[in-house]
Amino acid sequence: MVVASERADCAVSAITGLSREKAAAFMRSGNFLLNHTECGSVSKALSPGDILTLHGYGKYIYPLEAQTTAKGRLRLVLKKYS
Repeated sequence: MVVASERADCAVSAITGLSREKAAAFMRSGNFLLNHTECGSVSKALSPGDILTLHGYGKYIYPLEAQTTAKGRLRLVLKKYS
């Protein structure tokens, strides 16, 4: 998936297919956990190895390395827990 930045709401938006505004509302409603704790900020920068839990969508590991596209966006390959 391709995202504009390493913000938490960008990653949630890409995973769920929601707009960033709806993804932010999803996160504020308590459906998003970052490293097994509630994340108070939708604009929090994600770090390599972070664990993202989205209720109803699964649990993902933020990649150790993100590739940059020609337009300067980030190409992420999130690994889903099985």
